[in-house]
Amino acid sequence: DKIVKTGFLLPTGGGMYGNGIYLATDSSKSAQRMYTKGSNMLLLCKVALGRSKMVNNAVPNADAAMLKRDSFDSLFAKRDTKSTGGVLFDEFVVFNPAQVLPVYIIH
Repeated sequence: DKIVKTGFLLPTGGGMYGNGIYLATDSSKSAQRMYTKGSNMLLLCKVALGRSKMVNNAVPNADAAMLKRDSFDSLFAKRDTKSTGGVLFDEFVVFNPAQVLPVYIIH
């Protein structure tokens, strides 16, 4: 509910790809309890990815400045890269909340 009303905020705790907004193409990734916080809801969002930098392993210090320096707008973590320190499912990360627009709440 809060995201729909106020929009996304950048986290401060860090993650595999920095303090960004993480998005997945697979609902099975997004529907995990750690992401839904028990709400049993998903957000379907429009995302302005622009030019995505593809990575095959964790980049915990990723941020908007790093992407901009390399002429990218988002980060793309390719699926099935667990063996190289990456992810099981495709993930996109953006560092500007204005790039993400919640469109639907799915119950």
